[in-house]
Amino acid sequence: MERVTKKEFIRDPVFGVYDVPGKVKVRELVAEMTAHSADRQEFTGAGKKAGIFPLYYEVPPIPSGSDRLHDHEYFEIILVIHGRGQHRTEMGVSPLAPGDVVFVNPRLPHCVETEAGFGRLNIAFKAAAVIGLQGIEKRESELSMYDILEFFYPLQRGYNFILSISGNARTRIFAAAFELVSGFYQGHVAKTGITLRFNTVLHLLYEEYRQLYPKAGTKAVWLTRVLDYLKGNFTHQVSLRKIASLAGLTDTYFMREFKRLTGRKLTSYVNVLRVTSAGQLLRNSTLSVMEIAQASGFNELAHFNHTFKKETGYTPTSWRKGQKS
Repeated sequence: MERVTKKEFIRDPVFGVYDVPGKVKVRELVAEMTAHSADRQEFTGAGKKAGIFPLYYEVPPIPSGSDRLHDHEYFEIILVIHGRGQHRTEMGVSPLAPGDVVFVNPRLPHCVETEAGFGRLNIAFKAAAVIGLQGIEKRESELSMYDILEFFYPLQRGYNFILSISGNARTRIFAAAFELVSGFYQGHVAKTGITLRFNTVLHLLYEEYRQLYPKAGTKAVWLTRVLDYLKGNFTHQVSLRKIASLAGLTDTYFMREFKRLTGRKLTSYVNVLRVTSAGQLLRNSTLSVMEIAQASGFNELAHFNHTFKKETGYTPTSWRKGQKS
């Protein structure tokens, strides 16, 4: 991908200092950034070489329900610069406002629905761009956003997480993000410089995260162990006594702490995992609804239908039709 020329830049809309690609060039860059295969997106061009692809752009209104869910093989950070919208996943909808930062894991089906005047700064990146950061020494296939920066409590593994920032923190983070975008397209900043700018954004976000969630660094080790177990065994019968024993806690204390830390009871949390799995199968397979219910851990079709609608607002059949329309 060739670097854009000066005339193809505009000034950023917040500080009026940083040069970012204009609307016409943005369309070209987005097309070059992603190679579409069904709903999955992947890096191409310079983004593939660098492992990082930052971009600011304004989007036309995207009404609720008009945009299909998509997923991709890279991590994504979405900073809402101005305007309002909502971030939709298979598990529900979260409102977006200026200062919100959305963290998206690879292979998470999602989309952003927007009102008029919505501007976003996206930072898409490969795990390789941050391997070694925070002392992580795992293979790319094992990394999650939780592993990379601890932005996620274990309960958010596999889901998106939205951090709302304001005041001086928002100014610092937005400035660092626009500096990253500008440097990426100017061409005079070496790859190592881009990586350093990217890490600056991550560290600023991490600092703000720790300010907002001061207990994040002291989260219970047992919770990580329990949630990892549930993620690998949710299709089977889950025993409270067995899970509490795994945590090293009494049943009563475990139930209270699990609800406090995750916001859900154990059965509710397991149902979320099952419904998420079912949603992926409804979207990507030709299995019958009954077969999907059983594959996701539901023994009764009526229970599956009720739980799926409770968590998503749709019946399994209507949700599948909506994804394929």
